[in-house]
Amino acid sequence: MNLRAFFGCLAATFLLGVISSSGQNAASQNPQSTLQQVNGPVTPATNLPASAALNNENPDLAGLQVVNKYPAPNTFTASTSQSCFWTDNAFLTPTSTVGSFGYNGRLQATYVPYATRNWTPSLSFEQQFVRYDNTSILDFDAETVRLASRYDFVPDKSWSWTVADSVQRLYTDRASLGEFYKENLFENEIDYIHTIFNQTNLFFLGSYNLGWHLTDPDQYCQVDNSLIFSTVYLPVPQVSLQAYFRPAIYAYTDNQELNLTTGATFGRDRTDYDVSLGLSATYTPIKQVSLTANFNWTGNYSNVGDREYRTISPAVTLSGSIGF
Repeated sequence: MNLRAFFGCLAATFLLGVISSSGQNAASQNPQSTLQQVNGPVTPATNLPASAALNNENPDLAGLQVVNKYPAPNTFTASTSQSCFWTDNAFLTPTSTVGSFGYNGRLQATYVPYATRNWTPSLSFEQQFVRYDNTSILDFDAETVRLASRYDFVPDKSWSWTVADSVQRLYTDRASLGEFYKENLFENEIDYIHTIFNQTNLFFLGSYNLGWHLTDPDQYCQVDNSLIFSTVYLPVPQVSLQAYFRPAIYAYTDNQELNLTTGATFGRDRTDYDVSLGLSATYTPIKQVSLTANFNWTGNYSNVGDREYRTISPAVTLSGSIGF
């Protein structure tokens, strides 16, 4: 069997598993997700100080009322996250699992050209490096460009809608393979956040995401439906504790299975039902730096039996950002 075809299939299959297993770990990985590290998740409005004009004591400025001022997002933000993790099932197989330590490094630059109180468009570029200890055949690098638009339905930003389109390519120098996977992802996400029992340090977070993956090789094209339910507790302003539950359905639209013996491919309908549970703790000594410890369990149940797997993935992540 051709090594290039075999490794391309293996790496792409693993990538999709990584996406489904790590999407729920947004607390430490995805700064644009609702389930980010929370340090006051609802951006409060700030009342402008009272003045003669605002109190209508100046007849020349009659009609002006007290308004709320919302902090503007940074025009440019550079961020990074450096994760060390362990998985008990690096190849995401139903049996004969192989454990491995790993490293996931991310560098991201985000540009916000314009923003209003309700609407924030953004353009970002991310470079990712994934390395494994004793399963180095799975090493890869990734580049992602993402155009996103977030709209806040209410002034306290508790309801928001994000539309995004991203393009990604994966490549590796293993076996001189080079680029082996490309993807275009279009997604719609609705996010909700609210205090629990009117406590200012206890929050409920919910999210629904609909994603459409167009891939090359095209047998990995899929439509995702996922929900995230989470609670976040801030015992002190610098520490957040989070528990989350993420059910998801992945429907493959052009699934092709590979016969590892003959190298032949054959069509087969595939739908995966994925469940993830996790706990995380984040320490933020200053606004720009955070340290997160995360433990995640994922169970993937598929109508294609050899695509089922279970995995646990503890991780420690150091994150930093700077913006202006």
